[in-house]
Amino acid sequence: MKARKIYETLYGEVAPGLIKSTIAYINFEKRMDNLEKAKALYYKAFREALKTCDPQSITYLTVQYARFLAFNCKDAARACEILNEAT
Repeated sequence: MKARKIYETLYGEVAPGLIKSTIAYINFEKRMDNLEKAKALYYKAFREALKTCDPQSITYLTVQYARFLAFNCKDAARACEILNEAT
């Protein structure tokens, strides 16, 4: 799929680590009902944010990731774990 390739290039080569490109790619995967890929991308972005110790990035990604887990994946327990880990 051409759109996926564009998002992968944006995420991996053009703007790696940029939250806006990461979220755009995640949202694309969610629209394509590829929740496992979206979950993996959220997890990777969350881990990278924790490594950088940037409170704004951590907060934004934590909230987005936890909401995704709770509402899209129906995994409220894991969402709580992510929130606790971030704090």
